[in-house]
Amino acid sequence: MTDLGTVSGALQACYDATESLCGRLTGWQWQSQSLCPDWTARDVIQHLATMERVMTGWLPDSVQDLPPLDRIMPFGAQAAALDNSAFARQVTEVFGARRSDLARLAKADLSRPSWTPI
Repeated sequence: MTDLGTVSGALQACYDATESLCGRLTGWQWQSQSLCPDWTARDVIQHLATMERVMTGWLPDSVQDLPPLDRIMPFGAQAAALDNSAFARQVTEVFGARRSDLARLAKADLSRPSWTPI
């Protein structure tokens, strides 16, 4: 995918679907086993939100410019302390920040060098 509209639209659809799911999950559903061994539904959603939080505001300038991975542990600790409703709101906040990032992107940003092969 090299078209900014396609990339942005796909991410927006993922954010929308995840937020919708968060709004519908009941207490026990948050703790239900996911398809990932040892991960609950909440763990999977936390992983998604964590990675989006890591990438918030980050645009690489070179392949040596790694994402701010130091955000992972603090975000995880904060999320672990939240009840399910507050956690769902946190996910929405993170995705809102990423939506803002996407709105500021230009087509040339898709060609920035990065450490990831995609």
